[in-house]
Amino acid sequence: MQPRDFFPRPRLDAVTDGVLAITMTLLVLSLDVPDTLPAGLWPALVELKPKLFSWLISFLILAQFWVTQVRAMRDVEHIDSGLFRIIVVWLACISLLPFASSLIGEHPNYLGSHIVYATNLIGVELAVIWRSWHLRRHPALFAPGADTRSAELWFRPLAVAGCAALSIAIATLWSSRDSSIGYLLLFPLVFWWERRSR
Repeated sequence: MQPRDFFPRPRLDAVTDGVLAITMTLLVLSLDVPDTLPAGLWPALVELKPKLFSWLISFLILAQFWVTQVRAMRDVEHIDSGLFRIIVVWLACISLLPFASSLIGEHPNYLGSHIVYATNLIGVELAVIWRSWHLRRHPALFAPGADTRSAELWFRPLAVAGCAALSIAIATLWSSRDSSIGYLLLFPLVFWWERRSR
């Protein structure tokens, strides 16, 4: 029999998957269909380039968040109140991503919008590090015989935070409009880490 402060794991998984799915869907709402096409469709789509780029980067980053969560929680059998609170903070930070993504899509030349976006991502990853720390301190949350180190996923959070810092550096030292390029480094880094970890 599990302690009274444990929560059902399937219910938490359902909420997590639901919030991530809705957040990924909400990202597309920043892509407004042009009202008129005086110069044709392609020039109108080119004008949407900052919004399309922020949508794509945010969508792929959210997919990375989901993968990290699934891997970290793979061997976790019980959810205590502390872990539940951490997941709620993580989901709250994730739910802000459509707003932050819209901000850089609408105002790509404004340094502040890139700082808000990067800060949002760093907040998500701080919650991931907090989760890893909590799980390390509570091995009873894992299934019997599970490798508790499987929940310690440090590389992805550090890679996302590093790319966020790089994007701010690009925005500050070079061009705010091009600062999202810093996030493109995330995907080869994750791919390299995956191959190295096998």
